[in-house]
Amino acid sequence: MQIRWIFHNCLNINQIIEISSNNPTKLRLKLATNNLMNIQTYFYSSIISFIKINQKFSSLSKSDRLQLIERNIHNLSGLNQLFIYDQTHFLNDQIEQSLILNQYGQLYLDNLLKSIDKMPSDRKIIKLFLIILTFSTCSDIVQFNINECK
Repeated sequence: MQIRWIFHNCLNINQIIEISSNNPTKLRLKLATNNLMNIQTYFYSSIISFIKINQKFSSLSKSDRLQLIERNIHNLSGLNQLFIYDQTHFLNDQIEQSLILNQYGQLYLDNLLKSIDKMPSDRKIIKLFLIILTFSTCSDIVQFNINECK
């Protein structure tokens, strides 16, 4: 079930890329912002779907489930984002790269590309890490602060 979930996410992103790439460049640029926002929203909603299909997670109390989601959603969706970008080759497209550059800046794009490059190629490792991170009670302790890096 969870392997199908990962495959399904990549298929959805690939469909967005394919539909977009069939349009003329000017229209692609116009649609790209909307596509990026849809994809960003998709990272969060799809990770919630991934969590919900885990039987152990479902067996927790509602309060515990909500706490884990609140603590871990940003890190989970971030890892999910890297994985899907890697699997779909989303950032191989210059228009998508330029959109992320315009939306989030060069530092974000560079860090995103470096992180994707360092991703393990084995899907099972990513899936296991997502599951472990789901049940972590302290993944929110480490949060990136760009001001500390200057």
